[in-house]
Amino acid sequence: MPITKRHKVKVNNMADDSIVWNISEDDISKNRLVDAPSWLPTEIVDFEIIDSKSGDSKNLHLTLRVFAGEFKGLENPFIYFSEKVTVMSTPLMKACGFQQNPNGSFSVKLSKGTMIGKKFLAHWVRGTYNNKPVNQIDDYAPIPSE
Repeated sequence: MPITKRHKVKVNNMADDSIVWNISEDDISKNRLVDAPSWLPTEIVDFEIIDSKSGDSKNLHLTLRVFAGEFKGLENPFIYFSEKVTVMSTPLMKACGFQQNPNGSFSVKLSKGTMIGKKFLAHWVRGTYNNKPVNQIDDYAPIPSE
């Protein structure tokens, strides 16, 4: 039968029914779950300032990565701090070594240049998000001097 404007031809292409799925060793190490609450050597590997969902403030969005030990490569790309409650970032500011004012407050200019590469200890714990296990960070501390 000749193809005309009234007839449609369905082409069944088997190549479209498959995909090569590559999962690297790095991908696996980024997504491991901590076995128990642990203080791990951690660094900031990404930093951005984003608008809040409501659009009336800014949030710091950080990606943190373990840089040594058994969990080396483990990442948490879901660290957020709101400018509306900056006090929540106090343990991180101290762990990063930012200088406090004489009264104990902070006045720090945060940017990729001042944040990426900062190293500290982070307390990694297992939590849940949408009923799935995830790694969370609930505290920060400076790396002890040797």
